[in-house]
Amino acid sequence: MSIRDVEKEKIINEKNKYCIEKEMVEIRHPGFDGIEIEAITTYCKAFGIDLPKIPFHIGKIFINPGMLYVFIKAIKELGIGYECNHINPLKIFELYRKSLEKKFAQQFDEDEDMESIEEGINKVIEFGLNLENFEFEINYKKAGQKLKPIHSKLLSFLVSEGVFRKIDKKGKLYIRFTYQKFENFYIVNYILDNKPELINKIIKTKNFMLIEALITLYPQKFNKELYKDYPYILKNFFDLYKRSVYFRDPNSITEKFLNDIREIDYKSYIEFLIYFSIYPNHRFNNLLHKKLLKLKLVDRDYVWTIIINNIFIEKNNLIRQIINWTIKNEVPNESKYFYGRLLSWFLTSTNRELRDKATKALVNLYTNHLCEFLKILKEFENVNDLYVLERLYATLYGIILRSEKKCFKEVAVYIYETIFDKDFVIEHILVREYASLAIKHILNFLDLDFIDLKKINPPYNYHINWTLPDISKEEVNKYKDDFFAIYHSTIHRDFKKYIIYPTFDKFLDLKIKNRPHKICEEFKKKKERYEKFFESLNEGQIKLYKHIQKFSLNNLLVKYENLNKDMLKLINEENINNPLEILIERESENSLESEQEFIDSLNEKQKKEYLVFIQNYNDRINLPKINLKNIKRFIFLEAIKFGWKKEYFEDYEKYLNHTDRYDKKIERIGKKYQWIAYYKALAKVSDNYEIKDKRDWSKIGEFKGAYQLNFVRNIDPSTVLVKKPLLQNHKYWFQINDKWQSLDLAHEEWIKSDKNLPSIEQFVNLEKELNLAISFSIDSNKDLETYRNLYYHIDSFLIEKNELNSFIKWLKKYNFYGQHKLPQSSELYQIFLREYPNSEIFKYFDDEYYSQFNWTNEYNDIKFPSKILLTTTEYMKESGGYDKSIEEPISIMLPNKWIINKMNLNQNIMDGEWINNENKAVIYDPTIKKGNRFFEEYRSLLVQRKEFLEFLDKENLSIIWILWGEKQIRQKDWHRNGKVYEIGEICGYGYFDDEKFLEKKWICNKE
Repeated sequence: MSIRDVEKEKIINEKNKYCIEKEMVEIRHPGFDGIEIEAITTYCKAFGIDLPKIPFHIGKIFINPGMLYVFIKAIKELGIGYECNHINPLKIFELYRKSLEKKFAQQFDEDEDMESIEEGINKVIEFGLNLENFEFEINYKKAGQKLKPIHSKLLSFLVSEGVFRKIDKKGKLYIRFTYQKFENFYIVNYILDNKPELINKIIKTKNFMLIEALITLYPQKFNKELYKDYPYILKNFFDLYKRSVYFRDPNSITEKFLNDIREIDYKSYIEFLIYFSIYPNHRFNNLLHKKLLKLKLVDRDYVWTIIINNIFIEKNNLIRQIINWTIKNEVPNESKYFYGRLLSWFLTSTNRELRDKATKALVNLYTNHLCEFLKILKEFENVNDLYVLERLYATLYGIILRSEKKCFKEVAVYIYETIFDKDFVIEHILVREYASLAIKHILNFLDLDFIDLKKINPPYNYHINWTLPDISKEEVNKYKDDFFAIYHSTIHRDFKKYIIYPTFDKFLDLKIKNRPHKICEEFKKKKERYEKFFESLNEGQIKLYKHIQKFSLNNLLVKYENLNKDMLKLINEENINNPLEILIERESENSLESEQEFIDSLNEKQKKEYLVFIQNYNDRINLPKINLKNIKRFIFLEAIKFGWKKEYFEDYEKYLNHTDRYDKKIERIGKKYQWIAYYKALAKVSDNYEIKDKRDWSKIGEFKGAYQLNFVRNIDPSTVLVKKPLLQNHKYWFQINDKWQSLDLAHEEWIKSDKNLPSIEQFVNLEKELNLAISFSIDSNKDLETYRNLYYHIDSFLIEKNELNSFIKWLKKYNFYGQHKLPQSSELYQIFLREYPNSEIFKYFDDEYYSQFNWTNEYNDIKFPSKILLTTTEYMKESGGYDKSIEEPISIMLPNKWIINKMNLNQNIMDGEWINNENKAVIYDPTIKKGNRFFEEYRSLLVQRKEFLEFLDKENLSIIWILWGEKQIRQKDWHRNGKVYEIGEICGYGYFDDEKFLEKKWICNKE
């Protein structure tokens, strides 16, 4: 049986109840629920029309495939674009009727204004009602007789167009409405206009489909709710009433109706306010905003944040539909303000996925609409929730990185005057960081003399001398019982261990205002004294001294950090349990003779200085760390100031689903207050205390921004990607035949053989493009007990043309199999995608310490015969991190900064696509483009062949691809027992010799 939800109760009776409930399998068909966007896009494409500008995601109207079909078909046949702020079934049916009127008039040379279709449908309804049967199964001949006076072909036309369908019952023909929703609304509309006396009958018979239409249309016809005349309707049919709100004319909804809904179900009331908020002309579109804006933080979190958290975890909920629509689609200009205002209120949420996706939705909504977003920023200027303000400034920064330069000056003026040009800068490290970076990006394009650069750079509030207070254990313990979860999280558990301590451990107990620091000045003098001694030595003494230094304890620990051949030999020959300790002891003994020889070579003054000072000199300084206990206690005391209340939040927080710290998508309200306090503490500490150097923690660094602290910036607002687009078929874009398996060879032979290795050229020298990098792994038949695996990793490098041959000769002699043999970039997870490649943030990470490479002739102490440039790097965001908008890991291959700047490229609005001055995509990561021919799990970066080769020729450069890979014999289920039989190490390279591609591959551990 196929039954509509609202009809289910009608078919259940005492005779069949047991069978239906106990023996039948029930499968709910959701229609397009949750995939409305994909369905609408597919239908529009099939009909060859542009996507209509209406809020498809609202009201669940288009989860019904028939309703969607009728609507899209009507637009197509009327030949119109369609744009409106509200859509409901009657509007759709009216469009459908008009399209039929037009088609009927053209086909039968009739006057369209005669409205024959409407007259015919009403005649059928009138006849059906006279039969006093709401089932509307009408004899075909009798229906034809009723319609013949209008037009002899009218009934056959309505059947052919799908308004009615024929049914054969025992040789007799009947007609029914094809679309039940269409039938219900048209029947009720007719009854309300012509036979209102039938209303009571509809209610008494519990015809839920007609009641749903009745509830929807009654206020529109009579300017009052149905339950005013039939009081029991609201509670008895509350679900139908809820659904009707999305179908009805917005003007038919009154404040009294909303208050009645609120009394029965507060969550539904909030959902309706959310729904109304996005419509520009809705009478209640300001109601939610006004209510939320005047509330205190703690009260708002109680009556709003908890509710939206609960709504969002429901399947295919309204909030998720609004966010998903806004992330993926263009919203009409007149609606942007209303969407933006609503999305901004979603930022109060402690559901990380909701908050993070709302941030991405805001960024997409206002990309290239910066002036419009400025209105939102001003609207929330005095909001008392820093959770909201932080993300609005993150959104602002993301929009600026993605947008054209329109409105840049107005935004810079607003940020500067609102945040920085004041006696006191807001104490929230992320608000002011995003604000500062936004201005700095604008200054790359505009000369704004009125901006004082000192004011937009840290440290801020330097005129306020703040010192971290000494907070006793007793001072915080007295709040332990009243703020149990906040206390334990901040003082003892996850927030302390994983958030507070790792971040603040980078700060020193040295006040910025006390520069230069006494401890540093003393160390400076010691270093100068050491250098003076070293300068007094002759060449022979220097040689002896350097030899001694090799055997210092620190150097020996580094030398024997891993089990090397010496250690293994020692273990095997002498059966020693602690080889590291013994080896260090032996080498230290061996160095004593050298040290005595060095001392004997010194004059009396040098000897005295050596024994008194140099012998114990340490080139590292122990800088005092900031007091982490005081930090966590300060954060706790600040967090509880926000007014967390047991009666508001204790029961809600008790039942939250707790998993590991990364998967906690829904956090406590108290955790929100911890985060705000944490960002305040970071602001105060970074304003007043020194930070360690990024590489050498024995040195003082310079604090420039939160980007120096891991994971403090916990969302990338410069991209709206939540995952890479999926391909229809998960197949390799390249074609590899099975020859690589060489099944005629035994396993041992195959491992050592370069027979049938796939060519490098097929992966990199494409028809119109060159592939700068690729890696993949492929298996033979994994159903066998042992099977073969091939892995390729190909990077490309630029090199001067006249150096290419000497570099190739060097490659032939050098085993470059594996990582760490040639430059290979690590994923950039510290930066935002569009901070690459010329922002101050990327410059901070742009060195070999973070595996970012410029032209070099050395890597890991390996000297190359010429300078080379790795052509790619990689951006990475993990799905398991703090950013819960990320549904699957996102990696995007990027061209080297040198190439981007030399070719004068800019990143397009599509992430990972680099365009030239003519807006042509020159370089792009093909795994980002939907429908591309590349398998999304594999890295690749394509460059237009013609443009790139011309560029290389102009710069007198060549490109060489270098391959390292593996051949493995694997055992079935090897990932469980980890057993890999053997590895064949593959080396290879390829390059252009004029137009011809030459390559060489070999097994580099064959011997």
